[in-house]
Amino acid sequence: MDVQAQEQGMAQDTALIGEKRGYQSHQLIQAAALNARHSNALEDAFRANPTDWTSDHFTDHQSYVIGAIYTAIAFLEAMTNEVFSDASYALSVKGTQEVRKGCAIVAPIVSYIFSEEIARKKIELAPLEERDLNAGLLTVGLGAQETLSLARWWNQRNAKGKLVNQWEKLPEKLKQAPKLAGRPALTNEVSYQDVLLLIELRNSLVHPMPASIFPSSRAGASVPMSIYKLIDKLEGKFSLNPLPGGQDSVFPIDHFSHDCTVWAVATVITLARDFFDKLGIGSNFPYDALGPRLETS
Repeated sequence: MDVQAQEQGMAQDTALIGEKRGYQSHQLIQAAALNARHSNALEDAFRANPTDWTSDHFTDHQSYVIGAIYTAIAFLEAMTNEVFSDASYALSVKGTQEVRKGCAIVAPIVSYIFSEEIARKKIELAPLEERDLNAGLLTVGLGAQETLSLARWWNQRNAKGKLVNQWEKLPEKLKQAPKLAGRPALTNEVSYQDVLLLIELRNSLVHPMPASIFPSSRAGASVPMSIYKLIDKLEGKFSLNPLPGGQDSVFPIDHFSHDCTVWAVATVITLARDFFDKLGIGSNFPYDALGPRLETS
C-alpha cells in the first residue's frame, strides 16, 4: 500500500474515532439533579397531603436521594477522566493531516494512540491554543505544555506495561491535574473537602452495614467509630430527613433528605468549577450550558 492510500485509510479511521467519542459527565450531573427534583416533589407532596403518605412514597424518596448521591460522585469521576483523556486525545496520533505528514506517520490507525514524540511534534508545529486541535473537547483553552503534562501522566505505565494512573482514586486525580498544569492546588478549596465528605457518604452506601446506630448514645454500639465520625462531619451540611420513618431512623436513612441531594449536587458542581478554574480554563466551563437541567428544586 502506498503512502497516499495509507493516509486516506488513517483519515477514515480518525473520522470514525471522532464520531464514536462520547462523554458521560453531562448525563450524570443531570441525573443527579433530576433525582434531587424528584425527592423534592415527594417532600412537597407529603407536606401538602400527609394523610396520603405511604411506605411506597418513602421507598421512592430514599431511592431518589441515593441516586442523587451516587450519580453526583459518578459525575466527578467521569469529568476527571474525560479531562485527562481529552488531553491525551488532543495530542494523539489521531491528529490533523499536516501533523501526520510532519511526523511521517504511515501506519494505519485503529484507535487513538498517545506518543510522546507525536505529541511534541504537534506542539512544535503550532501551539495548541492557536489551533483547532481540541475543539469540542473539555480541554479547550488548555495550553500546549499543560496538555502534554496531563497526557503524559494519564498514559504512564509500570514495568509490566500496565497503565497505572488511569486507575487512581478520584481524589488523587483531582489533586494531580492542577499540579501537573503548574497551577495552584485544588486541595485547599472548601469544595474539595466537601467532596471528600460526599465520597465518605457514598462509600457508606456502597459498603452498608446492618446495625443499630444511635448518635445520641454511642457507648457499646456495634458499628465502627468511623460512622460516628462521618455523622459528626455531616452535621450542619444539610437538614435531615423530614419524613415519617426518616426522622427517627438510623444512619444513613435519617440523612436521606432533599436537602442532602441539594448539597450533593451543589458540592460537585462547585468542585468542578474550581477544577476548571485551577486549570485556567474556567471561562470554558462546559456544564453552564445545561442551565435549568441542573436545578434541584
